Amino acid sequence: MMPRVNRAPISVAVTGVLVLALGLAVALAVGAAWAITWPEAPSLAGVPTDQRVGLLQLALAAAAFVGGVVALTVAYRKQRVAEAAHDLTVIQEQREDVKVFNERFGSASAQLGHDRSAVRLAGVYAIAGLADDWLQQRQTCVDVLCAYMRMPYDQAGAPPGEAEVRRTIMWAISSRLRPGSPVSWVGLGLDFTGAVLESPSFVDADFRDSVVLFDRATFIGGRVTFYKARFRDASVFFRRARFLADDLSFEDAEILEGSNIKFEGADLGRTPLRFTAAQLRGGRISLVEADLERSAVIVSNAAVSGTVFAHSANWEPPAELKSHAVVETLDDLWQLPR
Repeated sequence: MMPRVNRAPISVAVTGVLVLALGLAVALAVGAAWAITWPEAPSLAGVPTDQRVGLLQLALAAAAFVGGVVALTVAYRKQRVAEAAHDLTVIQEQREDVKVFNERFGSASAQLGHDRSAVRLAGVYAIAGLADDWLQQRQTCVDVLCAYMRMPYDQAGAPPGEAEVRRTIMWAISSRLRPGSPVSWVGLGLDFTGAVLESPSFVDADFRDSVVLFDRATFIGGRVTFYKARFRDASVFFRRARFLADDLSFEDAEILEGSNIKFEGADLGRTPLRFTAAQLRGGRISLVEADLERSAVIVSNAAVSGTVFAHSANWEPPAELKSHAVVETLDDLWQLPR
């Protein structure tokens, strides 16, 4: 541990500088006055009066300089005191904010665990609002919403209102990934591993710089849509996912360089996978070991350039992919690049 250094209070330091400077100024002034009023002084014998006056002016200028130094010193120390007081105020305010945020987090989390669906619904809005306000812990708040979606869910046996709670969570997340949202959650991680998702809609969502996990998720209901969604430097995983929905749409989506969309080992059942009119430029889409026997991959009118499609040998890619994409045939997942 470093030894503690005892520092003099600011008032003592400023007073010391002031006394020293005033003493020097008085000494200079007295010396100059003595030079004028004591013409017979041995040290100044023979010095003309005008030179003595010049000496007095020089002494007064020196005294003024010393006074300016004193003024600057005092102003500097006052500024340091004001800055220290401001920093202390900011730290105290931050501590109060964190305390308030923690209280809001505890209250909202308790609402999410309530027996009544109306209270849980209020908890969803409370957590989402807290995420908007609390930048430092925004990811934590979003993790709580995703964790709720990962809880076991039986659509047929769910209590009244539970479906609405889950739809609201998905709306709260997807709406903040769209352009024009007052608060953006773009770039945050989303983990829906093993969740049951009913017709999730990510229309116009921005997945830039994101990692989104749908691994082993089950998609039910009508349409699962990523219509006009944008993927750049994004990793979206549907590994071992199961699709019982009517449609899986990436229509008009942009899957650009640095992006990985993985359906490895997924069971698409009868759910068609649509890339109609999509921009597929430089990303990687993996269908290795995906069950596509009853499904269809539709890439009509898509702009394909530099995109890698990886698939198993038992699947024949559409002609549009063969002519414009880099098609890789892999038999096992262990052959995939890590």
